[in-house]
Amino acid sequence: MGEPKPFFMHYDLPMNKYSRKLQGLDIEKADYIRTGLNPGWTDMDVNQHVSHIKLVNYVLKGVPRSVVESDELCAMTLEYRKECNMDSVLQSLSKFSSNHFINNQEIELDHSLSLECGTELVRGRTSWKKYCTKDKVSL
Repeated sequence: MGEPKPFFMHYDLPMNKYSRKLQGLDIEKADYIRTGLNPGWTDMDVNQHVSHIKLVNYVLKGVPRSVVESDELCAMTLEYRKECNMDSVLQSLSKFSSNHFINNQEIELDHSLSLECGTELVRGRTSWKKYCTKDKVSL
């Protein structure tokens, strides 16, 4: 049968509003800061690094409560920059982006997840839109 040959597909994806370069964010620029986040052993992947989905959760911990309660996440762009271990202490930073209201319908936030010493782990951008009253579920 022989050795499998490499197979690559090329996609020309259209550029959209979420494809802008992600900006760095430090504690002086942040509107919202959540510190003292400690990954545990259940956050680890098989390589003993914090898994990418847990990093997403830590990024979202920096979103203001007012946004989480009134809006729903409709888009997320993340750039993973460095691995994270269990003994790390993290901080999640969020800032309303310079054009944070898009058509008065969406809110856009810039994010940075970093070690408390300042080393950046993840950069991101999220877009949130208001809940439709018929879509919102009461708990």
